[in-house]
This record gives sequence, C-alpha cells and structure tokens, in this order.
Amino acid sequence: MKTFWLKLKTFRNLIIAIFVIVVLIAGFFIFSKQKSPDTNYVAVKRGMVTQEVSVTGKVKPAESVNLTFEKTGKISHIYADIGSRVSAGQTLAVISNNDIVTQINQAQAAIDSAQAKLDELKKSRALKISKSLKRNFQKPSKILIIITAISQTF
Repeated sequence: MKTFWLKLKTFRNLIIAIFVIVVLIAGFFIFSKQKSPDTNYVAVKRGMVTQEVSVTGKVKPAESVNLTFEKTGKISHIYADIGSRVSAGQTLAVISNNDIVTQINQAQAAIDSAQAKLDELKKSRALKISKSLKRNFQKPSKILIIITAISQTF
C-alpha cells in the first residue's frame, strides 16, 4: 500500500508540475502580446499631399541633353529655373555681349579714322589739282586733262 501512496503522491506532483507549466505558457502568451500603439485622431482637411524623402546618393535624370554653344562667354541672364519645364525654341540663357559691343565700337572707330584719312587725301589731291590749274591756266589742253582727272577722283 505504501507503493500506492507513493505512486499517488508522484502522480499528484506530476499534475501540479504540468498545471504550473500550462499556466506559465498561457501567461507568457497573454502578457507578451504587443500593446496596440497609441492612436492619434486628426480632422481631415482638403489640400495638397506632400511627402518628403531624405536619402543620400546620386540623382540621375530620366533624360539628359548635351548643350553646345556657338560662342563662349559669361551668362548675363537666365530665363529658366532648375527643374522647370521648357519647350523647343525657348531662350534659356543669354550670353553677355560686352565683348561684341567693344569690337563693334573699335571697328566703327577704325572706319571713322579711315574716312577721315580718305577725306584728307581727297582734299590734298584737290589742292594739288587746283594749284596745277592755276599754273597751267594758260594752256587749254592741260585744263581738259586736269578736269578729266578731277572728275575721275570724285
């Protein structure tokens, strides 16, 4: 009989151990579940939806265009912003024309100087012809030659 009580005591301890394990497992599952996050309620408003992304790396455009210019120089005015849409034939930037204006002014000064020299040469030539006329006024044949030379000069 003693063995019976011993077996019963062992069986009772086994049942208690199983019960404790089941309670521990159930408690673990009940208390280990994550709490639902705190919820914030916001009134809905109509408007633009924006999303900002902050990342590092290289940005590559979907389409790239190589620009070539007839002349180099400094940009004096820009008509398009970065990222703005442009159309064919639209002026994007203007190159400073200060160098060209300076060249035009220099060329005009050279023309004026050459014109002054030409006028001076014409006056000098006319003066020489006039002096020659005064000296040779007595000879009619020479007067005809001088008049022909004057008409060809002017």
